[in-house]
Amino acid sequence: MDKPWRLLSYVMIAMTMASCGSPPTPRPVASVPVVTPTPEPKPDAGSDIVLSAESEAALATAAAQKSRINEDDAIRITPASKADPAQIDLLQKLMVPDPRPEDAPVSDMRLPDGSRSDDSRSEDAQPDAPSPLDVIVNDLADSILEEDEATAMAKAAIEAEMQRESTINQIIWQIQSSAPKQTPEASAPVTEGPDPSLADDALNAAFALLANKTPVPPDDDEFVLPAKDPDRLRVALMAPLSGRHKQFGEELRKGAELALFTIANPKVEMLVYDTAGGDKNDSKVIAQVAAQAMQNGADIIIGPLFTESVEQVKRIADFNAIPMIVFSNNVNVAGPQRWVMGYLPEQQLDSLLGFAVADGRERFAILAESTAFGKRLANHAKTRLQEFGFKTEEIVILSRDDLADETMLKRKIRNFARYQEPKDDEDILVTDAPYDAVVFAGGPSFALRTAPVLAYYDVGPDNSLYLGTALWNQNQLLSEPSLQGGIFAKRPSVADPVFEENWAQIWPHDGTGQLARLGFDAMALVSSLTEIDRADWTAKITDDSGFNGYSGAFRLQDNGSNLRAYEIRRIWAGKSDIIQRAPGKI
Repeated sequence: MDKPWRLLSYVMIAMTMASCGSPPTPRPVASVPVVTPTPEPKPDAGSDIVLSAESEAALATAAAQKSRINEDDAIRITPASKADPAQIDLLQKLMVPDPRPEDAPVSDMRLPDGSRSDDSRSEDAQPDAPSPLDVIVNDLADSILEEDEATAMAKAAIEAEMQRESTINQIIWQIQSSAPKQTPEASAPVTEGPDPSLADDALNAAFALLANKTPVPPDDDEFVLPAKDPDRLRVALMAPLSGRHKQFGEELRKGAELALFTIANPKVEMLVYDTAGGDKNDSKVIAQVAAQAMQNGADIIIGPLFTESVEQVKRIADFNAIPMIVFSNNVNVAGPQRWVMGYLPEQQLDSLLGFAVADGRERFAILAESTAFGKRLANHAKTRLQEFGFKTEEIVILSRDDLADETMLKRKIRNFARYQEPKDDEDILVTDAPYDAVVFAGGPSFALRTAPVLAYYDVGPDNSLYLGTALWNQNQLLSEPSLQGGIFAKRPSVADPVFEENWAQIWPHDGTGQLARLGFDAMALVSSLTEIDRADWTAKITDDSGFNGYSGAFRLQDNGSNLRAYEIRRIWAGKSDIIQRAPGKI
C-alpha cells in the first residue's frame, strides 16, 4: 500500500510546484542575436487556468486516498533501486525545473545515474523508451486505483503542466514583443597620435576639478578608496611605474614598501601613483595624477623623480598646501615645503674638489658637454673654485657636433690640453700636464668619448686627477683604461650589507638598484611625522641633527635643498676602492 501513495505524492508535488513556483527568468537581451520562438495565440485577458473534469476527479480521488493513510507514515521521494532510469528522470523533471537549456543536444543530457545517453548502442541492447504517459500509467497500474482512474490522474497531471508552460510562454512573449527596441549608441571615434592638449590646459582642468570638489567617476574595475581616517597619515608615492623608466620607479616603490614593512607604523597609509604616461613625459597625465592624489586626501607627497614631473605636481601641491619630498637631483626644483631628496651632483663635486685641494691640487680645468646637465656642473665647479680661492685655468664646452666629428674633437681637446709636439731628438717619457685636476662635467658617455683623447694628448690620470660624479660607477667606465686612477663621489655604502639582506628577504630575485635606498629613507622620515602636529612638520623635517639612513647621512634645509655625506672612490683595475669614507653625521 505504500508504493501507490508514494507515486501519488509525486504527482501532487509536481502539480503544487507547477501552481506555486516562481516563473522562470526570461533570457536577457545580449549583444548576440536572440531567437525568440513563435508565440502561441494569446489568451483572453484575466483568464485563469481551468482544470478539466478528469483532472478534478483525479484530485478528489487523491484526497480521498490520502485520508486513508496513517499520519505517521513518512513520505520519501526516493525512487526504487531497480527503477528504469528514464522513469526516474521523468519523475525528477516533474518535481524540479529542468536546468538544461532548451536547445541542448541529446548527447549532452546527463541521466540521474551519471551516465550519458549513447546513440551508438544497438536497438537490441536498449529497449525503446516509454512515453511520459506510459511511465506514470504503468507505475499506477499495480495500485489500489483502477486502470481508468490511474490513466485519468496521469493525463490530468501532464495536462496541468502543459497548460502552465503555455501560459508562461505567452506572458514572456507579451513582455518581449512590447519592449521597445534599443538602438546601440555610436561609439566615439578613437583619437590616434599624441594628445593635442597642452600642459597648461591639463593643469587648468586639474585645478577646476579640485575647486569644484567633483569626484572622478571610477572605472568598472577600479578600486574605490575608503574614506580617510583622521588619525591616519596618507602618503602619496609618485614614481614612473610605466614606460622606459619603469625600473627606476619600481626601485623607489619597493624601497618605500620595505620601509613600511620594517617600521610597521599602523598610522601610515601609502598610495602609489604612476607619473609616466608612456615613454615621453606626459604633462596631462601627471597633472591628473596630482589632482587625484589631492582628492584622495593625501597629506604629503614623496616623489616624483624627474624635473618635468616635479614641475607639474608642485603647482597643484602648492595650491593645496601639501608638502613634498622629491627624489629629483635637480636643486632648481627645491623650494619652501618642497625638499629635494636626491643625490645632488653639485654636492658630489664639492666633495671631490675638497679632496683635491686637500691633496695639494691647485690648477683646475673644466671639460664640459653642451647640455643642461653639463653646463650646470661646469658653472657650479667654477663658482666653488672661486670660493676656495682658485682660478679655473681652462673651460671648454663641447657640442654634440664636436663629439660626433673625430677631427673636430681632437683639435679642440688638443688645444684644451695645450699639447706641443715633441722635437725629433726629444725622447720624453713623462710630461708635465698644464692642470693638476680636470673636472668632467657631463654624463658617462661624455667621459668615455673624451677621456681617451685627452690622455692621448698627455693629460691623463697619471699626471692629472680626473674628477667625476657617481654616474661613473658603471662597469664600462670602471674598465676604461684612460679612466684608471680617476676618482668619483658616491653615496655611503657602509650600510649596504644590512639593507641588501632585508631586501632579499622580500624580493630575493630583484636587485636593490641605486634609488631603492632613497625610497626607504623618504618613507621612514615621513613615518616619523605621525607622532607630532602638522604645524611642527617643517621643524621636524629640517631638524639640524639630520638623519642617518641607508642612503647615508643627510639633512634637509629650509630652502628645500639638502646636505649629504659622500664617500670618495678611486678607479683601479676595473673596480672602485674607497679612499675616503663618508662622515656618519652632517
